[in-house]
Amino acid sequence: MIPPQQYDLALAYDWEYDRDFIDLLDSEATGMGMRVLQIGTAELPAVLGWLNDAEFGVRTMIDRASDTSPQFLDLQSGLQKRGTRIIDPLEALHWASDKATMHLEFIEQGLHTPYTQILPPFSQEPDFPLDDRQILPLGLPFVIKPANTTGGGQGVILTALTLDEVIQARRQYPHDKYLLQERVHAKSEGLNLFWFRAFFVAGWITFCWWNPDTHIYRMLLPHAVKPETFASLLTIMEQISRICRLTFFSSEIIINQSDQPVIVDYVNEICDMRLQSRHRDGVPDELVMAICKQLAGYCCKIDRGADPGQKPPFDNLADSDRNSD
Repeated sequence: MIPPQQYDLALAYDWEYDRDFIDLLDSEATGMGMRVLQIGTAELPAVLGWLNDAEFGVRTMIDRASDTSPQFLDLQSGLQKRGTRIIDPLEALHWASDKATMHLEFIEQGLHTPYTQILPPFSQEPDFPLDDRQILPLGLPFVIKPANTTGGGQGVILTALTLDEVIQARRQYPHDKYLLQERVHAKSEGLNLFWFRAFFVAGWITFCWWNPDTHIYRMLLPHAVKPETFASLLTIMEQISRICRLTFFSSEIIINQSDQPVIVDYVNEICDMRLQSRHRDGVPDELVMAICKQLAGYCCKIDRGADPGQKPPFDNLADSDRNSD
């Protein structure tokens, strides 16, 4: 590696499939005049050794590693002590990723979510009373999901039918709270299932059609839904951003049979940015590139000493970047 020096932006990552995203983000930031340092698992030991070097400094770091790789924690904490701005810091990720906490916060703010019951961790209350009366309001089948165990639907049961499944699930992750939720159904028109993956990127909001069975994305154009529907989706994402306090996240929102928006997956704190051109269930390439441009621009403002603020939400991608539905 090159000797320690001052960097405008560091990009920390620990997942091999993040490499395309990191390279695109690096290219955008470099094109804006920033000096960029990529820190994967191979580079981490050397960079940790630079933390006590006065020649080394980082103005901003986008951290996509500390939440899953403990060896990156020293990097984040060390840079924070030196004044580096972290996107997004681990304590913020932990707050936003707790589904039980987000559920209660959403309800308090008037956001619509599936009917939910929250169970305490098995390790704290192994004898928590459970009976069939708790299942009846949920309908059958119902959903069981851990509150903090995240990533790829880990621990989630979408078609639960019995109390025994709840009992067994609580033992799978005994230190985690659990949510029991009704299964909600999105309305459909033609080929469109009104199930959306929404992205919030430093104040910029955009949406994709998303299929919960195939995990296939398609870009959503604002004119493809009613103006009032699109406006409500924007408003919901603005509210979620104020609650979760993250710079970059995604959520899943459906429009149900009564034309009411319902948030079904609260906050995905580390967005999967695999390219659709390389992975069938990846994010459309033009959207990944737009996200990189937005994040790089946000960091560039920080680098130049400006308050990056939160840009007003765009309608969606610029016309030149859109695919047809």
